[in-house]
Amino acid sequence: MKRELNARESRYYVMIGNVGMTMCAFLILFHGGARLMELFYAFFAPMPISDIAYNVICDLLYGAYYLLAFMLPVLLLKILTKRQGSVYRSMYAEARVSPYLPLLILATVFCIRATSYVNFAWVSIFDYSNQTLPWLGSHEIEPYRIVLDFILTCIIPGFCEEFLFRGAILTNLLPFGRTHAILISAILFALMHQSADQLLYTFVAGLLLGLVYETTGSIWNCIAVHIVNNLFSLIDGVIVSNFYSRSSVLLPLWEGSLCLLGALSIGALICFYNRNKKTADDGFFGKDLPACGSYASCPVSQSRSVRLFFAPAMIGYLVLTVITYF
Repeated sequence: MKRELNARESRYYVMIGNVGMTMCAFLILFHGGARLMELFYAFFAPMPISDIAYNVICDLLYGAYYLLAFMLPVLLLKILTKRQGSVYRSMYAEARVSPYLPLLILATVFCIRATSYVNFAWVSIFDYSNQTLPWLGSHEIEPYRIVLDFILTCIIPGFCEEFLFRGAILTNLLPFGRTHAILISAILFALMHQSADQLLYTFVAGLLLGLVYETTGSIWNCIAVHIVNNLFSLIDGVIVSNFYSRSSVLLPLWEGSLCLLGALSIGALICFYNRNKKTADDGFFGKDLPACGSYASCPVSQSRSVRLFFAPAMIGYLVLTVITYF
């Protein structure tokens, strides 16, 4: 027989349900957008405009809808939470940039990229996908396309994905414990990419971005890491596509430089922590961790949090996600 929920578990269960409904709404918006974009493309196709203008219009429309598909669920979570009489916690959006942000970006991106290579090797070994490295290809990318790709794959995802997964979901799960909040937001972030090929490294990326959010106390640091991570992948593609004849030299040099800088950044952050352990424990990167919202004000045990995670709305989202995989 299911044990009766105490007040803390009840609040957690309700919030998980709200997050599940939010993610279901996101999934509907995201996939519905594909159909809507087809209508937009059909509308602009017969117009007497150049191919470049057509591509720009279609891509910007897609970017606008992508942004909407993430921001509307943020609003929905806020509405659902307030309707139930609970307190909706706004994201930490203080305009504070960590003085260690360059090191933090390089260290985090290094870990994410390293995991992406492990992910690629794993997929290749078990041969359950046709996944290829994202920068493979030999067609030259035009300058306007590079600018559009920067907007569509770096700027927009960097903002809207962080607002939903760290700013809304993680923040409102923090009262139940940091571990729960970061893990759940990372799991949902990985599932959002809707590709079994990417589960490992997107999950690790979600964990690292969650830690950045919590240790710096500002969503802007997360956004910076996210944008730079995606930008580096874009640069990979530009190197191979626009400098194809020299890519066998330039790409390893670029990748090697990133690895070296990332490793050095991790070492520098570790040295800082060891030399300033008391300061770091009290407020790593200049932030007073105990003053972080209402962190762990309503803690739930790990065993109970796992069982209560499977609220009906969350199960519905997981089922819908599995269906979309196929």
